[in-house]
Amino acid sequence: MGASEYIALASMLVATIALGATFYQAHLSKEHNKLSVAPHLIVHRHTVDDNCKFILENNGLGPAVIKEFKLVASGNEISGFKESAYDEALGALGLDVGHVFYHPSEHEYISAGKQIDLYELIIEQGEDLAKEVAIIRENLKFKIVYTSIYNDKDFEYFGNT
Repeated sequence: MGASEYIALASMLVATIALGATFYQAHLSKEHNKLSVAPHLIVHRHTVDDNCKFILENNGLGPAVIKEFKLVASGNEISGFKESAYDEALGALGLDVGHVFYHPSEHEYISAGKQIDLYELIIEQGEDLAKEVAIIRENLKFKIVYTSIYNDKDFEYFGNT
């Protein structure tokens, strides 16, 4: 084997290593891009005196795509994609109180930094709803399954912090 053949083999080896490094760098770049748009949903609970409000917030870096939204009332899961979900959840808790609500739809996008009021009690003049607020605070939870815009991994939030 002559010198030119060794040079050709060395060139081929360098080219193969460079190609492998390029593929690895592309993989790292793709993983970085996924992390740079990862969503993170959380539900904040605000209770002041006899008022109760739940706010959904995406404090992640990218939009969250809703796959599943459920209300969990004393362990009973209720699909949150239907109009009657909150009434059913409150009924399961033995409550009949005025409220306003929002239920996201399947495949809805929640932008990074966005906050949505999910639920709020409506308190009439002079009403004392401290007992109802305590029941809701302790027994109403949200189960939200969502993904990023890459749709590569499901994330789940459960609770009502």
